[in-house]
Amino acid sequence: MLRFANPLLKAIFVIALLNCLYAGAASASTVLEMSFAQVVEHSELVFEGRVQSVEPQILGDGRIYTFVEFEILDVVKGAYTDTQIQLSFLGGELAGKGMFVTDMKIPLVGETGLYFVESLSQAQVNPFVGWSQGHYLIETLPDNSRVVTTVANETVIALDAPTSQAPTTSAMNSFSKGKAKGVLIQQQNQLSALSQALSVEQFKAAVRDVAEQAR
Repeated sequence: MLRFANPLLKAIFVIALLNCLYAGAASASTVLEMSFAQVVEHSELVFEGRVQSVEPQILGDGRIYTFVEFEILDVVKGAYTDTQIQLSFLGGELAGKGMFVTDMKIPLVGETGLYFVESLSQAQVNPFVGWSQGHYLIETLPDNSRVVTTVANETVIALDAPTSQAPTTSAMNSFSKGKAKGVLIQQQNQLSALSQALSVEQFKAAVRDVAEQAR
């Protein structure tokens, strides 16, 4: 049984679950928008990691779950000492059968990223806080510098997360556009995304600052 300590995360789950359909689904899921500070605050674990394996399985309830194994490269927030972690995502494809959750972005083998995990003890449809709002990719440039992108490959240029205030009524009624509020990305009219890109270390420092402010 899934349990939630925070009503905002419960609301995200309920709305998303209503959009969990089998193969051929075309409807869009509606995940509630969170601020970047809220994503950090509601994460039990934030880590930099690399995906080592992705394995779909059919469990006793007849549903397909995809189990993703990560190598942990750096713990940014939380108390976690193992070098690996396995997270499960509802949906996947196995033996000709598919179950897909719209707007679900399951990590791919070989990807390196920054991951915001809601709970280490309770299963979720998607283990990342706010789904794509808690899932970022790391891109290594030709000069070996590393920058952060969203799962839609949008370059992150800044983070505006001064506080971790509780969501307001209006925030509860808005839906995610694929990134947390306060995550600023390169716009088409900007000349160079890479010249303004936020480095991985700058991104992690911002996460640690927000976590410290929330204590």
